Amino acid sequence: MSPNPDAPLEIAKKAAREKALEEGCLEAVAEQCAEEVCDNPTARDLWEALRPRGAEAIKGAAKSLASRWIDKNRFKTAYQAAHRRSGSRQDSEDAAQETLRKFHGLTEPEQASLKAQPAKLFNWLRRVADCQVVDGYRHTKKLVPVEQVERPDVDLAADEALVAREEENEHQARRLALSAAIDRLPPDLLKVVRLRLQQGPEMTFQEIGAALDLSLQKAYRLYRAALSLLRQSLTRINPNPKE
Repeated sequence: MSPNPDAPLEIAKKAAREKALEEGCLEAVAEQCAEEVCDNPTARDLWEALRPRGAEAIKGAAKSLASRWIDKNRFKTAYQAAHRRSGSRQDSEDAAQETLRKFHGLTEPEQASLKAQPAKLFNWLRRVADCQVVDGYRHTKKLVPVEQVERPDVDLAADEALVAREEENEHQARRLALSAAIDRLPPDLLKVVRLRLQQGPEMTFQEIGAALDLSLQKAYRLYRAALSLLRQSLTRINPNPKE
């Protein structure tokens, strides 16, 4: 059997996705990370060059590139927050770099707490970047733009709206992740779960069993097995769920 020419890419995508999930990214973001890390000519050449060294070399390179991709996106988040405050490219870049330095300077438990809740990490990056700009103004005796000082209520309202949108985006991402996890269930488990979701809790397991030609005990065991698989899948996305 001839070797699969896409094997290095498949190994790299899996490793990049695992690294993104370890870093607290939602599953959809992890998929995007894997695609952007792997799907370019330079990366493809890298995977082919690493092929003789084996899967571990490919995984290591993919995880390293994924870490850079994740840092690049965190830098972008911090930069945008700083630029809202300063309007200066140089000041915003300095604030974003200092924000990432502070993040990597946190203890492992502190980083893990932020990574467990992507919206919380997003807000932390924005808040620290904003503070870096203000501190920089103080040290260089620059002034914060007047409209931002005299009308804090406008900024507060905008921030509250942004936080609300972020929370809604996170809830939507969780719903999408749950739907994707359900679709990946084995066929026998999927039938039970879909019937339960369609009919609601009013439909008993005895009725589900009758509809699928199963015993009550079998229908219940399949449903419990499905819930266990779903919990495992969602735990990989958010290791410390709030709910």
